[in-house]
Amino acid sequence: MRVFGALVIALAFLAPAASAHAATQDGPSYFWRWTDGSEARVRTFAEHDYAVTSRLPRLLVQTRPASKGRHVTLQTRIGGGWTIEDSGTTDARGIVRLQLNPYCASGAWCRGAFDYRLVVDGRTAVLTVDYAG
Repeated sequence: MRVFGALVIALAFLAPAASAHAATQDGPSYFWRWTDGSEARVRTFAEHDYAVTSRLPRLLVQTRPASKGRHVTLQTRIGGGWTIEDSGTTDARGIVRLQLNPYCASGAWCRGAFDYRLVVDGRTAVLTVDYAG
């Protein structure tokens, strides 16, 4: 299903401007956070709290300075490889929101921890999401 592990390769966390951690490469810096304000790399989402997918916080990725048209992908580890869970392109403000899918192929709410990664411009950030009953 979804698994977000491995190494963080220069994609920083989206945080308030005063505490943001900027990437040091040339070009835009990338930041991420959850739309509920959390910056946690490990989250637990219980079915009884988030049974409707739209209730789940989304991942918000932002470029600084704002850069329109950057493709961002949310991937999950399935078996030995990564599969696209969601993707989008940054808007004029340099922002894209990506949605998790907590449902397994069977149609039931997934159970257990899954590794995810955000990918943009060859840089990645790693997350773990635990889906509980």
